[in-house]
Amino acid sequence: MIATIAKRITCAVLIGALASSGDAAGRAALQARVWPAVAFAPATVRIEVLIETDGDNRALRIVADSGEHLRSSTIQLDGARAARFYSVVYRGMPAGHYEIQVELLDPRDTVRAIERHWIDLVG
Repeated sequence: MIATIAKRITCAVLIGALASSGDAAGRAALQARVWPAVAFAPATVRIEVLIETDGDNRALRIVADSGEHLRSSTIQLDGARAARFYSVVYRGMPAGHYEIQVELLDPRDTVRAIERHWIDLVG
């Protein structure tokens, strides 16, 4: 039992060390988490985004699109002084199969990083 706990702690420490090592070029510019993946409509959908600090960060764009329904948000960023964590909540989302697209934009509105997630809201 103690050996198993020790192995888990060692594994967690190694994973943490690997995740924090390296330079900024080795890390993802953004990481997004979307939930729920499946829910009954109308649903509340939460999108949480963690971005890398960079002077070129100018906007965070989040789009939820089912083909029939669309929700979007654009958050202006202040380069390297911008916060690293953002949370967006869409309430009352109707039924559909949604693609959630999270984009980090530079000063020229060019996409610096993008993540896509899919959710199903059942009606």
